[in-house]
Amino acid sequence: MPRSVVSPVDLSIIIPTFRRPEPLREALASVLCLQGLTFEVLVMDDSPEGDARAVAEGFRDARV
Repeated sequence: MPRSVVSPVDLSIIIPTFRRPEPLREALASVLCLQGLTFEVLVMDDSPEGDARAVAEGFRDARV
């Protein structure tokens, strides 16, 4: 099985969240407007429901 290729990133952005979907949506929208950098966004959701997954996946952006 071939190894997946990981592009190097200039910046890793970590966004912690807990049951706050709207502020998370706003934060992700803001971060995704960054230009001139190669970056990844890691969303760390502490809620047992995992509500942040739907918000993050809704952006359909491989950087998130």
